[in-house]
Amino acid sequence: MCTGTVLYEDQNSDFVWNALKLKFSSGITFKELRSIALVIESQLDIPKIPRDAKRSFPLLLKWFGNNWSVIQPILSYISFYDDSYDFDFDFYQFHHFHLYLILN
Repeated sequence: MCTGTVLYEDQNSDFVWNALKLKFSSGITFKELRSIALVIESQLDIPKIPRDAKRSFPLLLKWFGNNWSVIQPILSYISFYDDSYDFDFDFYQFHHFHLYLILN
C-alpha cells in the first residue's frame, strides 16, 4: 500500500527533506533540488555530488545531509524564480545576498 510517504536511507535525510520542504515548499522537484545542489557545490568548498546522487533523490538528500552544516546557513539566500521574473529592482537591492536560480 502506498501512503505517499517516501522512505529515505537515514533519519538525517528525513530531517534535511523536512527543512528543504519548509524553505522551498513540498512541491520542490528532484530537478530543482539537483539544481540547488549543483550551484551550492560550485560555490562552496564541499565534496562534489557523487554521480549516483545526481540521479537519485534519496542519495541527493544524503549528500545534502552530509554537508548540512555548511549548506543550511546559506539556504535563506537561495530563491527560485521563473523566466518571467523581473530582476531590475530585486537584483539592484539584493545582488550581494541572494543566489538566484532561474528555472524554465
